[in-house]
Amino acid sequence: TMTTIFLLVVKVMQPFTSTAYYNPSFRSLFTPPSGGGNSKSATKRSLSSSSPKKNAAILDTNQLYDVVVLGSGPAGLSSSIFASRAGLNVLVLGSETGLLSEATRLDNYPAFFLPEEEKGKAGAKWLKQTKLQAQELGVAFAPPGLLADSISQTTTTSNNNNNNYQIFEIGIPPKPSLQTKSIIIATGSTPRTLSLPNENALFGTYIHSCAICDGSYYVDKKVCVVGGGDAAIDATIILSKFANEVVLIHRKVDFPSASDKRALNIVQKDLKNVVEIVTPYVVQEWRVEDKDGNGGMKLVGARLKEQTSNNGFQGENTKDVECEGAFVMIGAEPNTDFLRNSNVELTSNGLVKLLQQSPSSSSSGDGMAITTQTSVSGIFTAGEVADSYYKQVATAVGDGARAAIDAERYIRKLGIGSEEKETVNVIEGRREKENNDLKKPLPILDNEVQQKLKNQNNVPPKEANIESLLQEPQCSLTTKECIQETVAKYPVVVFSKSFCPYCEKAIEALKLQDILTDEQLHIIDLNSIKYAPDAWKIQDTLLNMTGRRTVPNVFVGGKSIGGGDDTVALSKSGELLSLLVQVTGTTPKKKGCDMTTKECIREIVTKYPVVVFSKSWCPYCRKALEALKLQDVLTEDQLHVIELSSEKYRVVASKIQDTLLDMTGRRTVPNVFVGGTSIGGGDETMALSRKGELHGLLVQATGATPQEKKIEGISKSL
Repeated sequence: TMTTIFLLVVKVMQPFTSTAYYNPSFRSLFTPPSGGGNSKSATKRSLSSSSPKKNAAILDTNQLYDVVVLGSGPAGLSSSIFASRAGLNVLVLGSETGLLSEATRLDNYPAFFLPEEEKGKAGAKWLKQTKLQAQELGVAFAPPGLLADSISQTTTTSNNNNNNYQIFEIGIPPKPSLQTKSIIIATGSTPRTLSLPNENALFGTYIHSCAICDGSYYVDKKVCVVGGGDAAIDATIILSKFANEVVLIHRKVDFPSASDKRALNIVQKDLKNVVEIVTPYVVQEWRVEDKDGNGGMKLVGARLKEQTSNNGFQGENTKDVECEGAFVMIGAEPNTDFLRNSNVELTSNGLVKLLQQSPSSSSSGDGMAITTQTSVSGIFTAGEVADSYYKQVATAVGDGARAAIDAERYIRKLGIGSEEKETVNVIEGRREKENNDLKKPLPILDNEVQQKLKNQNNVPPKEANIESLLQEPQCSLTTKECIQETVAKYPVVVFSKSFCPYCEKAIEALKLQDILTDEQLHIIDLNSIKYAPDAWKIQDTLLNMTGRRTVPNVFVGGKSIGGGDDTVALSKSGELLSLLVQVTGTTPKKKGCDMTTKECIREIVTKYPVVVFSKSWCPYCRKALEALKLQDVLTEDQLHVIELSSEKYRVVASKIQDTLLDMTGRRTVPNVFVGGTSIGGGDETMALSRKGELHGLLVQATGATPQEKKIEGISKSL
């Protein structure tokens, strides 16, 4: 088997200062790579030590890497994690100094939630956590100062099966070249800016390049949009759902670059009460004011200058517009200059062109399409460097996963996987041989603690410290006898894995019965550092005992009742509650009505003057709640918010919404009830507020006047 490989030349650059490398909207970028990024420890702390151990960036020029990832934004980090988990030897060349590192909020990435005091550093926190995860899985990161310069062909070699293949060589002068079998390009793109004073300082806080990411921060505020293409038109439509006024600024009289004429028509006609179109003008300067007396700035508007012709001639007329936020939607430049003279094909816009192979022509040879391959076999791409539309952290992460899977399939097809490969010991910063059979998690404890934990295969009590854990003699859960002893010791035992949705369903169903104490519900996380090395053996033993190998495996009273779906089914039938009462000897607490029934919902919405069925992070829910509070009528106990995304309702949220659909014709949230009757969602509530009708409804439902009562808080059903 022969494959075409190229030489990737990498140059050392000056310290990074230019914002021209920033990737728009908190996503991947390819800036001067720092590899190890922040020199502070990116490794796990030993449980026996309170001080971190530094893990210097590892760059081994004698190593033949399976994959080199170019870029360490979301796409690059994701691909490195998936590639390493697939047993590949991975090196990342990249930096964490992009726009995502300065993002103050990251609210649209699933399962990434920070306490309020940490939300101002969301982007940097996400990057740090994700890089740490990659390092723990053995991914190596190159030191700073390297930037891909060019790609060219290099030599051919043979594997143990005498299959000929060519390798990629990455030049990093003055050091010897690196070698790799495949490359994933995740270098991102650089947003175009207006290059105006104060713009860099305001970017990411008051000036943005992604409306769907940041639009919800401008509810009932005035914003500006700069641009005249499809991106600017789309942003204007999105922002009109949040802001009370949108100013669209374009340098031409018309919009020839907007190909979606339907969307343009919406902006020009349907949204004319919300959108002000200002043409032909360009932004001359951003108007700012002191934010806090400490040198901080906030955006208050823009000074515009008339552009009298399309050739750029500017007239004398100027105009000031007010805005609290601005969205510069004038495009982005993919970071692909280093590919210009290579065989990697680019689109007319400079994006990496995808080969779009069908399953029959797939280079992986397994009958499945490879969706991330470039025009060069063995070079794959992920993230915004090939994505001109979605441009989200979440989609970049997905792209990275696909690229890594494709790279692994490519290597496997060629038969050039390592029979014995080196991996990184992330604690000691050294390399050690690892068999290429079932890949075990890398050690993240120092040897002494790890050896003490090796034969202690039972989860410690919730409040146990490491000293008691190391001293307590415990059996091995790889044996049938130990599992029998454990499930007999606790009323309920759940063999689980972190991030397993079915495990979460089972645990939620158990907790919703409101019977078990923390001591009675014993969860064994097979992904934890304690059990991961023996997880497969434990699951094999469970298979022999219960006929079930997958997680969760739920034991009640020493007997397995099945997995997540089985536990939820027992909960719905009422049998789970009976089982838990039997094994714990506890009298069930008196519960409220079943919120999935019409009778219960009627009872709730007639009990309180105002009831809002809501979900956290729902911008329309926030709009509805703000409109209600602004009426100055409701007291704390008169506004009842039912949070369907909370632990209490999450499992049955879909059924509650189905019941609401039957009752009101509305399934989505928010669903706002005033005086026992649904008035609609966020837009309807805002419309009633603007008309003055909402105030009257609240006065009628509460029997109060605005002078008598004023809301101080919101009671929530959590």
